[in-house]
Amino acid sequence: MSNPEIAKIVYASNVIEFATVANEYCQFVEQATSFEKEQFIDKSLKLLVLMYLKGSLLPDTEKLHDEPNEKFVTEYDWTFVRNGIQTILGDEDIYFDNYDLEMNELPEPASYSISEHMADIYQDVKDFIELYKLGNDTLSNDAIFDCKVNFKHYWGPRLLHAIRILHHIAYIKGPENDTRISTQRNTDNWFISKAQKDFQRKK
Repeated sequence: MSNPEIAKIVYASNVIEFATVANEYCQFVEQATSFEKEQFIDKSLKLLVLMYLKGSLLPDTEKLHDEPNEKFVTEYDWTFVRNGIQTILGDEDIYFDNYDLEMNELPEPASYSISEHMADIYQDVKDFIELYKLGNDTLSNDAIFDCKVNFKHYWGPRLLHAIRILHHIAYIKGPENDTRISTQRNTDNWFISKAQKDFQRKK
């Protein structure tokens, strides 16, 4: 690819938008312990959904360098992020699933960790962000290539699992939600109910 072709890919609006959301996600999970649990889950869901959307819109490109891209996230960084999220989620960090991360059915449920999923996502997109920030077009192109491949096969599936479980915690799990869902609703004042009663009276 020529330099103009590379620049067109590297500075495309969908790449810049992904980089913006990814950077916000990285800053967010690095500061996980500064949030209350409910606030953390709410913001996680919003950012993860945006990350999936913007990740799916990353352009397909060709890798320009034979050598692997530089990595910036250390084991310490990954552990720091994982531990922070684990602290916030507590007992709800671990979940059991009949499917693996590639959605293959398992003979019996296996245990997984939301904090590990989110730290894995962090590792991939943080490496992308740091390489992209260098402002080198060919390196940025290869960062996009790696990020898109990893979205398809690695951090994308983890992101979807995290969204599913966090949604369950936020909106379905818990005695107050169970009560609300199972309690018979009083529909006497609903518009459709009134209309049905008026119809019956006129018959």
